[in-house]
Amino acid sequence: MAIFTPLAKEKNSSLWRRTAQYYLGGMYSIAAGVEYDAKKMIFWYKKAAANGHVVAMSDLASFYFTGEGVEQSNQKAIHWFKVAIEQGELTLMEHLPYMTHHELADNIDRKQMFEWWLTMAKKNNIFAQYAVGMMYHEGDFTKQSYERSASWYGKAAIQGDPTAQNNLAALYGKGSGVAKNEKIAAHWYERAAKQGHENAQNNMGLYLLKGEFVKQDRIKAEYWLRQSAEQGYEPAIENLELFLAEK
Repeated sequence: MAIFTPLAKEKNSSLWRRTAQYYLGGMYSIAAGVEYDAKKMIFWYKKAAANGHVVAMSDLASFYFTGEGVEQSNQKAIHWFKVAIEQGELTLMEHLPYMTHHELADNIDRKQMFEWWLTMAKKNNIFAQYAVGMMYHEGDFTKQSYERSASWYGKAAIQGDPTAQNNLAALYGKGSGVAKNEKIAAHWYERAAKQGHENAQNNMGLYLLKGEFVKQDRIKAEYWLRQSAEQGYEPAIENLELFLAEK
């Protein structure tokens, strides 16, 4: 406390100043060496944010959105989220999923919400890339586009997101937004299956069982069906039962 207070009160808007202001806000937030004080917490976070501390901007946005320590205000939450995202604050990914599905999100412009996700996706955030792919896939928060959905799923899939890999495989299997290509679909199902995605494991088992677009291998087919069934995936349980009945 004694170290940060003088730095926080410096007149110049230096890195040390805004960092000290942020730490003071954090100390009042978690009662570290001082008693919890919501007013002082917000006071120092505002100071830090005004001086360019992007994490303080992110935290302020969250506080205004939830009403923690301040009067709840979607307008002020949107302001600080927008400023923080423009500064490239990736910790906002901790708040965006919550905001997207929280009942308060009904008061936030859906186009604005989509733009936040898209901004983070363009910064190569894997979860945001998957989320944008899903939004285009389902036409949620933006106009439906299978082609754009496949593009964003592809970016997340390359980075290793198993659900994006599974969904991309499904698009290739159906020819939605991309040219139908079952071999590419099998490739992505296998990638996702190896990471434990139950739907991909089931589909990989079926590909191997039928020998379509991949070399038939009943041993591997049973393996993937079992992997999926053991996770409680109903279609895999049914497919495994049929497979074993035919043995």
